[in-house]
Amino acid sequence: MYAARILQRAFSSWRELGENYLIGREFWSLTQTKQDGDQVRAAYDRLLNDPNSPWNRISWTLSLQ
Repeated sequence: MYAARILQRAFSSWRELGENYLIGREFWSLTQTKQDGDQVRAAYDRLLNDPNSPWNRISWTLSLQ
C-alpha cells in the first residue's frame, strides 16, 4: 500500500502511469524494448481499453487509506 499511495500521488491516472512506465522502460532497457516492446505496448493498450481490465474496474482515485 505504501508504494500504491506514492504512485497515486505522483500520477493522475492509470494512463499516465502506463505511459511513464513505457518511457522509463525504453530509457533503461532500450535493447530489450527493441526485442519485445510491441508486446509490452500491446499489454498497455489492453489494460487501457479492455473494460474488464483492473485499470477500468478500479478507479485511480480509490481511497488507499
